[in-house]
Amino acid sequence: MSKFSHPDDIRALELHNSSIIVDAHSDIPFDLVRRPRSHESPMKQRHIPNLRTGGVDVVVCALTWDGRVYLGELLRALKALNVVNAEVERNADDLVVARNTSEIRKAKEDGKISLILGFEGGKPLEGELTLLKTFYDLGVRYLGLTWNHRNQLADGVGEPTNSGLSNFGKEVVLEANRLGVLLDVSHISEKGFWDVIELSKEPVMASHSNSKTLCNDPRNLTDDQIKALCEKGGVIGVNFVSKFLQSTSPRRATLDDVLDHIDYIADLVGVEHVGLGPDFMDYSSDLRDQISKVKNYVFNDEWSEVLGGSPSDTETYPENLESITKLPNLTCGLIERSYSDNEIKKILGRNFLRLFKKIQN
Repeated sequence: MSKFSHPDDIRALELHNSSIIVDAHSDIPFDLVRRPRSHESPMKQRHIPNLRTGGVDVVVCALTWDGRVYLGELLRALKALNVVNAEVERNADDLVVARNTSEIRKAKEDGKISLILGFEGGKPLEGELTLLKTFYDLGVRYLGLTWNHRNQLADGVGEPTNSGLSNFGKEVVLEANRLGVLLDVSHISEKGFWDVIELSKEPVMASHSNSKTLCNDPRNLTDDQIKALCEKGGVIGVNFVSKFLQSTSPRRATLDDVLDHIDYIADLVGVEHVGLGPDFMDYSSDLRDQISKVKNYVFNDEWSEVLGGSPSDTETYPENLESITKLPNLTCGLIERSYSDNEIKKILGRNFLRLFKKIQN
């Protein structure tokens, strides 16, 4: 393992703090809707301090994940949207829901963190195309077409049938293009991926996916997929979850593994197409202890059950990147790998900002 500089290295910290840093995939709403209600704000108590320590300026937040069921997803999405908006209102000095890059840059100038809202799976649309416009009007700006399961749009990567876009899914892709909703292909089936690449008139992102060549997991992308996404102008957010970083041994992933995926994708398609999609749930161990207090009056969904059997934070993420607070270590690592300051700024956030601006109407 490389000998990384300590994060208080002057050059690394100055570079990190002067960048606009984008976390292209966060499940913070998962935590917000499952915490016991109290006078204390979970954003203020936990997430804002952690994001500040990590230097994050923009957080792409999944309001919901698609479950195995089809009913009730619209209600779940509206409840999650309400909870997140309430937290933004409670912390207006620190947070803003951003709908375009101008608002992101204004928030940066004002010292605020921007939240970009969307869905990890299209089930909240419940087969109604008009709901995409409704959610757009409510501030939603990205759509992951599927999670791992099948939905009304396409198969996810966990389905053995590997079906592509349905007729409804094709309508959603074109409507998202028309509105300026960024499409995310991180969990879609391989056939669905190629359908999106062929059909979409706008660039798309893989918000939290890695190289299948380095780690042969269904959630990762082949070289051909990476090339096709980037030829269309897209960006790939490198995922920090250990099982998507290395599969050759049972060892825990390291910071070097994350850097290896960044290197590989940058060498394959150019540094202009690499970003960060950490997929941190570095609050899950603590949330697991609280979940029994809220199950009866939050959503009582399968994710609350799954959380009980999930691994600890230290097992899930690489050493030295166990939390969003450790993100300056990545900047140190990129310096060690001889990336220029400009290249590092692109990886930390500029590439995703370019993509956000490109799809805006």
